[in-house]
Amino acid sequence: MRRLKATIRLFLSQRYLSNRVLLAKAIIYRFYSVSITFLLTLVVTQNLGISIGVSAFEFFGKTLLYFIFDVSWNNMIKRA
Repeated sequence: MRRLKATIRLFLSQRYLSNRVLLAKAIIYRFYSVSITFLLTLVVTQNLGISIGVSAFEFFGKTLLYFIFDVSWNNMIKRA
């Protein structure tokens, strides 16, 4: 278990896992996810306005929540 924690700490201490990179990762993932949500809502509702609204709500809400979770998770592991 100690070896796993040491490996995680080493991985998280790398420069590429700064908060800016985590935010960029969250945004890129959200674009991918929102495009799927947009297409599915458009197929189901056949209404462009509803699809755009649902997708926008999902994008901003889930991006913020994912970023907060990711930063919190990394801080928790660093303390362990």
